[in-house]
Amino acid sequence: MSRTLLQLRRSLRAATRPTTLLTRRWINYGHDMHKEMLNGTAKVSVTEYDEGGFVINDVNMRGGVALFSEIAMLWKPKRIEDITREHLTVFIVSNPPIEILVLGCGERINHGLAPELKEMLKVNGIVVEYLDTVNACATFNILNAEDRRVAAALLPYDPDATPEAPGTTS
Repeated sequence: MSRTLLQLRRSLRAATRPTTLLTRRWINYGHDMHKEMLNGTAKVSVTEYDEGGFVINDVNMRGGVALFSEIAMLWKPKRIEDITREHLTVFIVSNPPIEILVLGCGERINHGLAPELKEMLKVNGIVVEYLDTVNACATFNILNAEDRRVAAALLPYDPDATPEAPGTTS
């Protein structure tokens, strides 16, 4: 009888021990999903796109989007010509500051950002990478997974397919 009680105590003790999800061996190696689960912060990732919008972390967002490491928001411009100083301010005041802005220009690469806007970003230490929107999505995902200080401004592939969304960031 006492032997059975001893076995029961051992099994209960083993069952109540906390399990460690994160081992020291894998700290700072690649993308840490355990850290995300424990802290409740998931990296932003573009999982799908179509002519008029994007799917960001399983959320369908119609129109342009502004993406940061852990935040995604709607972004008002539909074409590169629509981008103003106010639209880029969100990238300049971000904390922590970004080093790279991946600009998804739509169907084709377009370096048509106004010279004063290019200078504004340069003065603030932000390098702009102009890409078509498809490649901009992939580039942002990779740089963000590498924990680079990156943001993305993604314009829809077909700006005419996007309805005007209320509450978009200007």
